[in-house]
Amino acid sequence: METKKVLGIIFSFIFLGLFIFAITWGVINFNKVKDSMSGTGIYTEADMNLAYEDGYNTALKDKNEYAELINSYRDTITIQTDQISQLNTKIDNLTNENTDYSIEIDSLKQTIDANEEIISNYEVEIENNESTIATLEEDIEELNTTINSLNEEIQNGNIEIEILENRITSLNNQIESLNENIDSLELANTNYSTQIITLSNQNSLLSAQLLTLQNELLSNNSQITKLNDKINDLEKSVEFYESYIFELENNNHFVGIFEFDGSVYDIFEADDNNKVSTVNPQSSEYVIFNYWMVDNIQVDLDSYVLTENTKFVANVTYKYNVQFLVDDNEYDKQIVEGGCKASIPTNPIKDKYDFLGWSINGIDIVDINEYEINSNTIFIAVFMNKYGLFNTDTGSLIYSWEDLLTYDYLNLDEQTYTLTAGKNIKRISGDLKIDSDVKVIGNSTFNGCSALVNVDLTNTQKIEDRAFYGCASLVSANFSNNLTSIGEHAFYQCSLLEEIIIPNSVVEMKRSAFGRCTSANKVVLSNSLTTLEYGVFEYCEALTEIEIPDSITRLEGYSLSNTGIKEIDINNVTYSYMSFVSCDSLTKISIHECIEYFDITPSTLDSIVYNEYKGMRYLGDDANPYLVMVESDDKTISQVEFAPNVKVLTNTFSDCTNLTTITIPSSVVAIGSETFKSCKNLSNITMSDNVKYIGSNAFSYCKALTSIELSKNLLSIDSSAFSSCSSLVSIEIPTSVEKLGFRVFGSCWALNSVTFENGESNLKYMDASVFYYCSKLTTIYLPESIIEISATSSSNSAFLLCNSELVVYCGADSKPENWGDYWNANNSTQFETHWGYTYEEYLAEIGA
Repeated sequence: METKKVLGIIFSFIFLGLFIFAITWGVINFNKVKDSMSGTGIYTEADMNLAYEDGYNTALKDKNEYAELINSYRDTITIQTDQISQLNTKIDNLTNENTDYSIEIDSLKQTIDANEEIISNYEVEIENNESTIATLEEDIEELNTTINSLNEEIQNGNIEIEILENRITSLNNQIESLNENIDSLELANTNYSTQIITLSNQNSLLSAQLLTLQNELLSNNSQITKLNDKINDLEKSVEFYESYIFELENNNHFVGIFEFDGSVYDIFEADDNNKVSTVNPQSSEYVIFNYWMVDNIQVDLDSYVLTENTKFVANVTYKYNVQFLVDDNEYDKQIVEGGCKASIPTNPIKDKYDFLGWSINGIDIVDINEYEINSNTIFIAVFMNKYGLFNTDTGSLIYSWEDLLTYDYLNLDEQTYTLTAGKNIKRISGDLKIDSDVKVIGNSTFNGCSALVNVDLTNTQKIEDRAFYGCASLVSANFSNNLTSIGEHAFYQCSLLEEIIIPNSVVEMKRSAFGRCTSANKVVLSNSLTTLEYGVFEYCEALTEIEIPDSITRLEGYSLSNTGIKEIDINNVTYSYMSFVSCDSLTKISIHECIEYFDITPSTLDSIVYNEYKGMRYLGDDANPYLVMVESDDKTISQVEFAPNVKVLTNTFSDCTNLTTITIPSSVVAIGSETFKSCKNLSNITMSDNVKYIGSNAFSYCKALTSIELSKNLLSIDSSAFSSCSSLVSIEIPTSVEKLGFRVFGSCWALNSVTFENGESNLKYMDASVFYYCSKLTTIYLPESIIEISATSSSNSAFLLCNSELVVYCGADSKPENWGDYWNANNSTQFETHWGYTYEEYLAEIGA
């Protein structure tokens, strides 16, 4: 009973379900049921196929929308084809430019080669002329020797004077003619040098143009490569779009095209429910996928219904590699988001180079702070060699330091780091910065480099003799703080040099170092100097003031002569001799410490202020209390009494022919220039041991003087002090004497004995021609203490025109380094010389 009841309930539910389904189907298909019941409109197979294709007909038969999509792709093809055409045109233009550049480069190279050949010919001419000049100078030297011999004949009275004088006149005429030839050759060489400099400068400019053109050529080739790559990409894109248009025109579907990073990523044809889908592209380190866009509006593919042909474009963030290269090596690397700026790395350091900045092409500097990154980018470090030759106007490098050495402008000894002149040194034109390795500028290295404008002596420690002699265009010299020594005539005749700033490291500036630097208007001296040597600033006419450091104790002859100095303060100077000759603007000298010897020569001097001696008695209204003066026309005096305060005698008794005896008081510390010159009857001189200096020509032409006892504390005897004392037979040099000046005993024809006090000597320096024409001198001893004898040619030998039998005995075992090559020459003949003798051995040898 129970079973029947359950089955009844189940069948009831099934029946109810079928009933509901029948009613629902009837409502939905009422018209179909009606038509079917009437016998018409029954579904055929064609009906079913049409119903199946209905979705495609809805999407693809909308001709306007479909044509628009195809046309947009055709427009893209047109644009890209135009781009290809434009790029090809640009390639053609660059190729034509390269052809022109190549022709111009060949022309520049030919011009440079032609100039180099002309320069080479000029250099050969200069070398030949210099050889001829040397020969002519030898001829002149021989003629001068002959003239000297003839003068000796005249002196000895061996032949009629008139004949000899006529012969001498003839020889002098020959010398004059030879000198004219030399002048002509030197003028030609000057012209050649000027032409060489002009052509060298032209070649420098041409080389710069050549480098620019070569860089342009490289840049164009690089652009052509990139343009060809771009054309290949565009051609591939055109090919794709043409292919896909064909597909669109031959299918009947809604289509979704997905573009990612400028290329078609995926193609989707609509399914039954018109939904679109794709797998999102994988982001890379440099291209980050964000989302899909239709008409630049973000869309969600999960809900987007495809109702027409549609292009989906990926919104991406681009990142690019940015490299920084130093000499082709990676210095820094960054990944930078498109449209942003790279971070500037720390400036690279390269030995002996200055970093100028970063460049894209290796030449032009770019501002990285303003440079937008939109592609992979390489920045190249641009450096400029710190050392070398630069263009004076632009500061651009003409030759690097390595080039100057390679092309024989300069030579560097890598053992001593001494710089010397190369074959092409005279071509230098512009600003020169010396390499930091250079320690010494050698003798005459830049002598006559008339187009050198500025020089930076970066780390130089020593400048040797004549290093920059005659650099007529040199405007400035920047000295190293390591510099210790400036040699003789080092910057002589650098007439445009304006400022001379000597660093405190300098301990010596030798004679005439800056002589005739006529434009020098500022001089700052090192506080390590102790001496201003002979003529060191002579003829620096623009110099109106100078501060003498307390370290300086000695002003030598002509050290500041012919300058424009107006006033000067002197603190610790203990010696000044003829320092201010022809300083026509000098009106006041202030001396703040007691000095031992001070010689004043300028006629314009109005006042001398001795701060420590204001209470001293003056000799005349404006007279110097250190000097005793005699009126210029009072030459008849025969007796002199000195005031007890007189310390220095200078130009006091010259030409006093009646003066026969003189007693120099103990107050006198110096006998200045020409004090007793031409006192031809002066035969008796008493000199106290307080005298320390004897000036130039002090006793010259004192022909009655047969002997003199010098001060035991005498330090220096200056040039020609006893010259032409023709009766002077003997002289004893005190132990204290350190220096004998130029021709001190010149033309002392009777002098036959030169001895040293107690056989001892502190003599260190002998200037040129000390014993010139001492024809009776047969033996002489030179103490071991002598470190320098100035004799650079046979015409300034210490013993020129001495007795041909003269024998020289030396305390030194061999010739010291600073004895000139012609120290013992008589013209071209060397006197007999014996080395390694003590004074006692010398006396024993000569039987004294």
